[in-house]
Amino acid sequence: MLFVFSSSACTYGSALDELKYDFTKTDGTGAQGVVEETPLKPINPYGRTKVYNEEIIRDVCKLHNGSNHDVVMKAAMLRYFNPVGKLCISTDHRAHASGLMGEGMQGKEPPNLVPIVTRFAARRLKAKLGLPNENKAPTFKILGKWATPDTTPIRDFIHITDLARSHVAALRKLLILEEKAPSPAADWNCLTFNIGSGRGYSVLEIVKTVEKVSKVDIPTETGPRRDGDVGIAISDSSKAWRELGWKSEMSLEDMCRDAWSFELKQMKQDMLQLSADAYVTQIDAFEPSRSLPALAA
Repeated sequence: MLFVFSSSACTYGSALDELKYDFTKTDGTGAQGVVEETPLKPINPYGRTKVYNEEIIRDVCKLHNGSNHDVVMKAAMLRYFNPVGKLCISTDHRAHASGLMGEGMQGKEPPNLVPIVTRFAARRLKAKLGLPNENKAPTFKILGKWATPDTTPIRDFIHITDLARSHVAALRKLLILEEKAPSPAADWNCLTFNIGSGRGYSVLEIVKTVEKVSKVDIPTETGPRRDGDVGIAISDSSKAWRELGWKSEMSLEDMCRDAWSFELKQMKQDMLQLSADAYVTQIDAFEPSRSLPALAA
């Protein structure tokens, strides 16, 4: 039996803020990411539920490790670091490169940072074009000031495409995982991996990148901190590279561009439903440019 569990960086909780970071380097190598062996210190209910589920899975794997049962369970627990996207399940979609899937469909508000920013930019664009705008907020609110170079929180983001590839890599690993002699201390059949880019981006960098791909200005203001937040969350995903042969490939600009493409497609669909076809051409002018790799000869 093979099992891949979607866990979260929230399992680390306050341990993320206890790490030492060097922001004097500007090449993305200055920040020390959290490793899988870091103590789990969740500070919100979501993080605690992920820890509880990991413990249950680990217990089941110990029970079904080949010593007492015919069925052996092999599991991989993937701790996501801020995916920009989600697997396409029912009506819960996030940003895909096609622009056909995105987060916050059917009138729902997205819960995660990148689609929140792109949704704000879409509302700014609606106002600019004279379209109905359900949110008149003039500025985007960044929650809290933190001990980071630009005082905004820093997060490790990963594109949905890279996240999907990590699941495939984890399943392949479990398929070839060889049974070892069971012992009370050995969790040979239960693996844990951080799934992130290994680089941190601040909330302000996210806003600026969305501004770049959308061509829409996004004024900001600082609001109070949100309970349960940490200032910095960056992964060390080198174990996934060593053992799974996986690493992230999509850039922050890729993530923001694909999320923005989804917003534009939603806007155009809304205009067609209102028989406001004339606005579709104006919206097309804000479609982000996409640099595609050259075809092999």
